Order: sequence, then C-alpha cells, then structure tokens
Amino acid sequence: MNDLAPDADDAALDDDDTTSADDAARKPRGAFPKVDHPETPAEQRQRYEEWLIADGRRNPELTAVLAQPSRNPANTHLSLRLTIRARCYQCENGGSDHGYKERIAACAVQRCALWSVRPYKAPGEQPVLLMRREDVAYGDYHGQALASPGMRRPAINGYCHDCQGGKRMANVMRAVHDCSTADCALWLARPLQKEPKAKAADGAAPEAADEGVSAPI
Repeated sequence: MNDLAPDADDAALDDDDTTSADDAARKPRGAFPKVDHPETPAEQRQRYEEWLIADGRRNPELTAVLAQPSRNPANTHLSLRLTIRARCYQCENGGSDHGYKERIAACAVQRCALWSVRPYKAPGEQPVLLMRREDVAYGDYHGQALASPGMRRPAINGYCHDCQGGKRMANVMRAVHDCSTADCALWLARPLQKEPKAKAADGAAPEAADEGVSAPI
C-alpha cells in the first residue's frame, strides 16, 4: 500500500479549499463558538459540521466535512489526507486569514507527528527520519510516527497519542478513544474508532479501504 497515493474518491477535491474573491473580502470567520449547556461529543461534532456548512467558505475543514461518507455517499471511506490537511489548517489558525498555505508549508515543527504528511510542502521536500524503528519503545505511537515519515495512519495515531499526554500518561490510548474535542479535524479519524462508512449503491457494505480508520494499532 502506498500511504501517500491520492484517494480515488476525493482526488477531485484537491483544489476545493481555494479561497474565492468573495470569501477573501469577508471578515475572518473566527473560532468555533462554545455553548453554555452540556453537550455530548457527538452533539458537538454535529454542531461543528453544521457551523462550517452554514458559514460556507471554502477551506480545508469544510472540504473534509463534505467528503465524509456520511455526507457524500460516493466516498466509501474517511479520507486521512483531507482530515490531516484540515488539522494543519486548524493548527495554523487558517480561519483568521488566508495565509495558511504558506504557514503550513513553512512549518518547522519536525517532531509533530503530522509534519511529514502535511499539505502544501515544497516540491521535492524529502521526509526526515527522526527515529529508527528499532529505537521505538512498545506503545510509543508518536515514536512510531517519527520512524515512519510519509505514512498517514501512523502520523494520526502519533498525533492523537501525543495530544492526550503521550508517554507521560497511563492509559493514553483510552483517553484518545474517549476524546471529547469533537471539533478537532482528526476526531473521526482518531485510532480505536469504527469508521463511519457509506453503503454501496446495492446496499451492501463497502470493502475495507486502505486508509481504514479502525485499522489495528
């Protein structure tokens, strides 16, 4: 499996985050609004997606949401490429202005698990091997990501592992499973989840995809 190959079902969306002239003239979108009452992570996720759709501005977050199998039955699996692109957009505060592509391309945080798979890299940029596989301890998913540059699934596993405390916290992968930050672009793609899939046209379940979210870690 080539983990960097374009996804067959979302290749047409590669340029769908291009900001239009009308969008560029609008005020910055700002942060996802909070509510003053309790909500489950699933409710927060639904509200986040509806907020993006209502805003309507083309950006990596909206593109990733609209490509989800639950919203586009033509796509049979969740695209890790689009979710990573959306997370980098969030990290570089893309909703505040239109310079996010340049900031993502120039990102120098090589120890971020997503660094080697970030979008908008300069042509010819080579992955950097920061750890050797034989030096990665069992259960160190961030280390596995650094030892597997250019591979999306280890990158997401490592990012979520590090976000929830990494090696400093016991039962960190349980914390990843129970993550309540549902407006994170990686939330649906975090490890230990059952990937939401669209049904095939004949009603049968689709075959497992190369980028399946529920792949064992």
